[in-house]
Amino acid sequence: MSQTVSSSNSSDELARLRAQLARSEARLVEAQRIAQLGYWERDLTGGGVWWSDAFRGILGLDSDTPTAKFENALAFVHPADRPLIDQVYKNTIDSGEPFEFQCRVLPPPDAKERIVQVRGDVIKGPDGAVTRLMGTAQDITARKRLEHALFESEARCKNIFERAPVGIVVVGPEERCTTTNSAWARMTGYGAEELAQMTWLELTHPDDRAESLRIVASADAGNLDEFVLDKRYVRRNGEVFWARTVGAVLRDETGAVMGRIAIIEDISEKKGAELRRAEHRRLQRDALVREVHHRIKNHLQGVAGLLERHAAANPALEPAIEEVLGQLSVLATVHGLQSELPGRELNLCNIARGIVETLQVVSTVPLEVALPEGFVPIEVNADEAVPIALILNELISNAVKHLAPSVKPAAVTIEMKRDGVRAVIVVRNAPASLPPGFDFANSRSLGTGLRLAKSLLPGEGARLTFSRPAPGVVESVLELWPPVLNHAVNRVSEAWLR
Repeated sequence: MSQTVSSSNSSDELARLRAQLARSEARLVEAQRIAQLGYWERDLTGGGVWWSDAFRGILGLDSDTPTAKFENALAFVHPADRPLIDQVYKNTIDSGEPFEFQCRVLPPPDAKERIVQVRGDVIKGPDGAVTRLMGTAQDITARKRLEHALFESEARCKNIFERAPVGIVVVGPEERCTTTNSAWARMTGYGAEELAQMTWLELTHPDDRAESLRIVASADAGNLDEFVLDKRYVRRNGEVFWARTVGAVLRDETGAVMGRIAIIEDISEKKGAELRRAEHRRLQRDALVREVHHRIKNHLQGVAGLLERHAAANPALEPAIEEVLGQLSVLATVHGLQSELPGRELNLCNIARGIVETLQVVSTVPLEVALPEGFVPIEVNADEAVPIALILNELISNAVKHLAPSVKPAAVTIEMKRDGVRAVIVVRNAPASLPPGFDFANSRSLGTGLRLAKSLLPGEGARLTFSRPAPGVVESVLELWPPVLNHAVNRVSEAWLR
């Protein structure tokens, strides 16, 4: 009875072990299939070989294809790779060391060539001689194709990087030019190794460093997706050249700044032409200012002389005429046509007040100057005082001229305010009377006075716009900022930059 139970238990255990073995073999086969990894053996004594089903699959063969001798197995290898395999096996048999190589296999005609990585080891007999080779073969075709594609892509990128006609610079965490192309080396006169030891700020002209740091800091903070900056660089020989820098911040997976990449184009010729055009416009504008200056001075002198003669001939009118002469003197002062009155600083507020005081003498229209509480006087650059005074005179005179005469009350207001480093002067008339079809965007509609105002506008640091914010209301907005204004700028607002 006990013997029967023992036999039954042994049979159950044997069945369980066989089932477990079968499951393990199935898992092994599936793992080989997924990994495209086959197993093989070669018997050196009998010359036979053994392949796993996965290995047959790599060769493009059916699982029931019989194995062959080693010499027949070489028929699946690309002819150009057969000498390599022969040599590897010979060295392995002589040395008894493991081996590894890659080769191409030729599958059946309807399949594609594959690349296989073979790894193997040896089994030795009692005498120490190698009797068997065994190992794995893995299909690495997809990986090799990807490596080849990556190599070609990198080669193309490198070719573009080196042959690009613009400078390309990668700045590392320490602000050094870690990677640069040939064009940037030619622009600066430094070699790649020298540039790798320099920071981008060292190559920047000293006068442009503060603005460059501000722009880069804003980009690093995430305020800009990319930044564009025209600035000056200094070559190794000390020459200065203008370049347009287009850059972007490089970040890691956490968003931390790793560095920056920039494309730099030499725009020295373009900038030179631009500066020459700006200088030409400045000379034309200065000529216009001098002409207007001359005419106003002559008119003021003529009117003043005429009034003085009337005062001499009519003593009773002398007090009124003296008052008008005083207003003419104020107008001359704020236009910069005479020396400033003692104790009266020439600033933006005084310019506006002087024009208003003068116009109020000859106009019955109320003129109101509005300043915010605690308004700090704003000085105008001496070179721009006359043009700004002439522009304000035209804007205020034009606002008075185009008031609707039959509507009461009618008034012109001049509001001055600060916005960062800017001074904003708003001239508003209401109700306004404009010709039919008047178009602010069309310079022909503006009339001589407003066209003159736009012509006198400085090339930098000023902007003049016209609008109708409400029915019957017209606004002229003159915005001024350095260099037109004499501000000590410590921090430039983003609003001004836009």
